[in-house]
Amino acid sequence: MAKLSDSPKKPKFVREEPEVRRKLLIEATLRCLAKYGNSGTTVEVICKAAKVSRGLLNHHFNGKSDIIVQAYEYMSDKLDNSTRGLIEEIGREPQAQLEAMIKAAFSPPTFTKEDLSIWISLWNLAQVDPQINGLNKRHYNKYRRSIAHLIDAVADENKISINSSRAALSLTALMDGLWLEWCLDPDAFVPQEGEAACLDFIKRLFT
Repeated sequence: MAKLSDSPKKPKFVREEPEVRRKLLIEATLRCLAKYGNSGTTVEVICKAAKVSRGLLNHHFNGKSDIIVQAYEYMSDKLDNSTRGLIEEIGREPQAQLEAMIKAAFSPPTFTKEDLSIWISLWNLAQVDPQINGLNKRHYNKYRRSIAHLIDAVADENKISINSSRAALSLTALMDGLWLEWCLDPDAFVPQEGEAACLDFIKRLFT
C-alpha cells in the first residue's frame, strides 16, 4: 500500500490553456467596459482587472482594438446563444419563437445592468471604430433578418400582409430604446414591462 507521502505532489501552478486565458482576458475587458466605458478601458486597466502582465495580453491579442473586437464577438455570441436556447425550448411555432426572442432580450443573462452598460459602450465605439461598426452592422442585420423571417411566417399564418423588414426595424429599435432607458434609470420600469411593451407591439402587427 502506498504511503500518503508517496502520492504524487500537485504542481503549485497550473498553466492555463490559451483559450481559457483569452476568455478570462475578454471577460475582464467586458467588466472594464461596463465600469469605465471605452475611454477608461485602457490596456493597463484591463491587465489590472485580469491580474496579468501587459506582455501576456499582447501575447494573446494585438492591443486594445483586437481585444475589443473579440469582446464584441463574445457579447454577440452570448445574445445569440441565449435567444437560441429559449427558441429551442418552445418548438417550431413562429409566433412562439418571436415571443421567445423578445423574452430573451429582457431576461438574464442578456438583460443585466452590466451587459447593457457594455452594449452602450460598444455602440458608442461603433460610431468611431470602422471595425466595430462593421461588426455591429452584421450583427444587427442578422438579428433583424431573423425577426423579419418570423414576422413573415406569422403573417402568412394569419393571411395578412406586413412589411416585415420595417416591422423588424421598429421592433429592434423599441427593444434597444428600452434597454437604454432602463440602463439610465432602472427604476423607470421592470424587465417584465419592457417585454410586455414589445409583445404589445407584435400583437398590434397581426390584428
